[in-house]
Amino acid sequence: MLANKFWQTLSRYSFCCVAFCICLVISFKSLASTQLQSRWQQVELPVLAMVGKNDQSDPAKYCRIFYDHCGSQQKTFKLLATEEGYSRDYGHVDMVVSKQAAREVWPKLTAWLAGIKPMLASKPR
Repeated sequence: MLANKFWQTLSRYSFCCVAFCICLVISFKSLASTQLQSRWQQVELPVLAMVGKNDQSDPAKYCRIFYDHCGSQQKTFKLLATEEGYSRDYGHVDMVVSKQAAREVWPKLTAWLAGIKPMLASKPR
C-alpha cells in the first residue's frame, strides 16, 4: 500500500529532480574542473538528497559536496542516521529496500514530493 502511494506520488512529479542516493562519488577537484559543476549550479528544480550515513558506494561527505554545489533554491539534505532520529545508520541498499526504510524513509520522501509544486521544463540554456 505504502509503496503504491509512493510511486503514484513520484509519477505526478516527473519534472522534479530527486537526488536520492545518486550523488556522484568524485573529488571536489574533479567536480570543479568539469562542466558538471556549472550545469549543476544552474539547476532550478526542487532537489532532495537522502543520504545513508553508512553508504560505502556514495559516501555522505561526497554527497554533501555535490548537494552544496546545487544551485536550486529549493533543496533539502537528509542524512539517514541515528543522530538524525532514524532507527539506524542506513547504507546504500537498506535505505531503499529494508522494512525500516519502508517505515522511516519512504514516508519522508512521499511527504517531500507532496509538498513541492510541479514545474514545467524550460529550454536549455
